[in-house]
Amino acid sequence: MATGTHGLPSLWEIAKYWAGPGKGFCVDLSRPACAGCGCPVPNREGYPEFEDRWTDCGLHRGHLINACAGGPDVVENLVPLCPICNYNMPVFGQGELQAAVDWVLDGGWIQKAKITEQGLVLHGVLLIKFASQ
Repeated sequence: MATGTHGLPSLWEIAKYWAGPGKGFCVDLSRPACAGCGCPVPNREGYPEFEDRWTDCGLHRGHLINACAGGPDVVENLVPLCPICNYNMPVFGQGELQAAVDWVLDGGWIQKAKITEQGLVLHGVLLIKFASQ
């Protein structure tokens, strides 16, 4: 198995695992994207090999069962997440795997964001500003 940063499985290995039948996630191996919010990684089409598209693409290896709660660094416990989803993912402990999977499947950080008159806000920070009418 190819390894990535700090001996963790590579994003490619993680994506291939979750793209398998019956895994619950919709992973398109040709287009790296966050498993939570679905945000695609831009400008990766220039890499002819799918594996290269997932290498150093800016996604994080998010732990379903948090490492501090004993979650292992294996493909079954890791999902590709954008930095915002990875930062906002709650800490899930042993016995909470389904809750963690559900959090990712429900849209990751998007479920915490609020739509205001100004735009899309997360933790008091304006992420997307709406155009003036």
